[in-house]
Parts: sequence; C-alpha cells; structure tokens
Amino acid sequence: MSKRYILYSVAYIALVAAIAFYFSSQNFTIQTFGYELTLPVAAWCVLPVAIFALLSVLHMMFYGFKHYLDSRALKSDMESFESFAKESFLGLESNKEFKTPLYTSAVSVLRALNPLNSFGSPSFKNEGLQAAYETFTKVRNGEVVELKSFRLPKTNALFIQNEINKAKTDVKHAISLLSSKDELPSALLDAAKKNAVANADYNLLSKTRVKFDFNDICVLLERLGQKQIEIAGDELLSLLKTEGLSSENYLRFAKILKKRISPDMLINIFKKLRLEVPIASEACFYLLYDLQMIDELRELLNACEGERFERIEVLLFLRDHGKMEKADLIYNL
Repeated sequence: MSKRYILYSVAYIALVAAIAFYFSSQNFTIQTFGYELTLPVAAWCVLPVAIFALLSVLHMMFYGFKHYLDSRALKSDMESFESFAKESFLGLESNKEFKTPLYTSAVSVLRALNPLNSFGSPSFKNEGLQAAYETFTKVRNGEVVELKSFRLPKTNALFIQNEINKAKTDVKHAISLLSSKDELPSALLDAAKKNAVANADYNLLSKTRVKFDFNDICVLLERLGQKQIEIAGDELLSLLKTEGLSSENYLRFAKILKKRISPDMLINIFKKLRLEVPIASEACFYLLYDLQMIDELRELLNACEGERFERIEVLLFLRDHGKMEKADLIYNL
C-alpha cells in the first residue's frame, strides 16, 4: 500500500509541476531575514505538495512499524496464553507476562475462573469487568446482590443462583417464590422450601404450592414440639396424609410426636389416620403399646383380618410371658 501511495504521490507532484510550468516558466524570489531564495514558479507550487507527501509517507511508515510490533507482540502473547491456560487448569503458578491489553484482560479472567482458585482475586482495569467479577464472586460465595444494572434474564444461571441465595436467607422471599405461579427451576424451589419449612409460620406455608416430603414433615413436627409453630389437629392430620409415605415413615412421625403433644390428641389423630391411610396402622399400634393401651390394641389387631404386624405381636408375646419391654427395643427408629 505504501509503495503504491509513493508512486501516486510522485506522479501527482510531477503533474502539478508540469501544469505550473506550462502556465508560468518564470522565477519567483522570496526574501526573509536578509536571505533570498529564487526558484521557478513551478517549484514553489510543488514544494508544499512534496512536503505534505513526505510527511504522510513518514506517518505511514511509523504506524506500519508500530503495527508490525503490535502483531509480533500479539503472536507472542497468543503462544504464551495457551501455555498459561494449561498451567492454570492444572493449578500451577505461572510466570508468563503479556504485553497486549487483550491478553492481559483475558489472563485476569482466566485466573478468576480457575477451578482451583490458586491465584487470589484479580484486579481489572475495566470498571465494568471489575464490577461483573465482584458480582459473580459474591453470588458464588452465597451472598445476595443487586443485579438490576446488569439486566440479566430470569433464565440466567447467575440470576437463578442469586435468587437461590436470597431464598436461603429471606423467609418472606422463600414464601413469595413458593406462592408464585411462575415456572421456577427445581433448585430454586428446593432452596425456598427448605428455608420456609425450617423457619416460616405453618399457616403461611400451608397456603403455598409446596409439596412436603418425609424430611419436610419431620422438620415441621420437630418445630411443632418445640412450640416454634402451631398446627391445629385437622391440619396435622391433613399433613400426615401426604402421599408417598411409607409405614416406616409413619412410625418415625409417631416417635417424634409422642414426646411433643398430648397422648389423647396423638392417639386420636393416629386412629383417624389409620382409617384413611391403612399403611399408618402399625404406627397407631406402636403408640397404643407405648402408652400401654393393651386392650384396645388387641381389639384393633383382631379386627385386622389377613394382616400381621410381627413386631407388635412379638412385644405382646413378651409382655404376656412376663417380660415387659419398651416398644423402642424392637422399633429402632
């Protein structure tokens, strides 16, 4: 490009000189500070153009040389970056130095995202990049940050993780998520449910779309026993009728509740429960034996045609032979 530019410049200067000489072949003298300079008129016309052409050529040569140095540095950084990336993923300290801003920022980002994080916290010259990195780090560490300035979509992984962090620490936000009709990621719903079950009032929790599992009910029953929440008898019965529970689950519930609510209320709930959820029958029998309501226990067992409850029968057998044993000896819950 520069060779073509020089050729065209020389041709243009020659053309200007020829036209100027054609119109005037005389000389022109300039006097300044006691000096005189006499040149043909054509030369005076060409001189500014020639000086401009020379300066432009020097300018192009300077930036051409600068471009050559930048390209050389970029190629060198590209080769060093591949080696640096390999060392970073292996958790090795690297002494690689980079000359170009492009790779300097890229190296800082790679260090920040290093899986072993052995390089400490990087510092970015770009304020936007620094703000994004600090936000990412805080969210990754479980903090809740304001993300409005980044305008992230609700499907963004960072946005979802920030919502999870908030759901874990803010009970009101957890209840709000569980009450929402929007389609939410399962991880977010799980975090909201865990916090709400452990900390929210049951009357608020029962109005959400949450579906309780065995562990959730255990937590709620423990909280009920510690008087952290209130659950009415009908609500407790409804809670215990949750689908997907096993006989062993109901036995576990019975053991939790027997030390936390009155025996009369407990027996009344489990009697109703066994009629609606037959799989809870053994838990009811376990409570009857534990409370030494033996006659009623035998009556209910006799009414269970075709069903056997071996552990209860063993306890009754031992009792009938003078060996009173606690129910928990066999029911290791």
